[in-house]
Amino acid sequence: MSKQLSDRLLNPLKESMAKMFTTDYVQKILMTGEMSDENIRYAKIQWKASKDSYSELMKRAYSLAVTETDRKSLDVKAMNDKMTKYYDRFENELGGIAPELTARPMNGSAVDNVLTYYRELKRGSLLRILVIKLVANYVVYEIHEYLKRQPQYRPNVLANNMLFTDFDIKRALTVAKAMIDCNGAHISLAEGLELIQLAHDES
Repeated sequence: MSKQLSDRLLNPLKESMAKMFTTDYVQKILMTGEMSDENIRYAKIQWKASKDSYSELMKRAYSLAVTETDRKSLDVKAMNDKMTKYYDRFENELGGIAPELTARPMNGSAVDNVLTYYRELKRGSLLRILVIKLVANYVVYEIHEYLKRQPQYRPNVLANNMLFTDFDIKRALTVAKAMIDCNGAHISLAEGLELIQLAHDES
């Protein structure tokens, strides 16, 4: 498989991203950042779903890494510390998350994410886990880049938090792409096609 496997994974996603840019999520919530009751309620639900989905994935991925380079790239403790601070700050900026929301079971999207993570963990493939994280970071990065090109957009609390702008997403993409290209350099054509389908399913 080509050393540019990561590009093969992301190129087919551009059409779905174009559709994403037209959604109310991008145009009405992220674009305006209006702290209306409706937008805050939506953001709180997303906060809950995101926190539920952020499980032991990268810690497990670390256990699958066989090279020291990969282990250093998967800096689990530092990322966990950053994510904890992120969720705490976002919660405060939303005015707190009521117990009736935090006690709620995971929503369908979060459940699907967790099931996907654990399915891939069971397969024991670091490469497949990296593909999931690559797509997640790619979607966030592309939405933010789109917003920055719009004259009516101004950075705001909702967009900053829901697009993780405090994190260096571009660097995370670069690292993930490099790891995927390295770990996927010698996979078969069939395995490459499976990864492309996985990326499509995650977009």
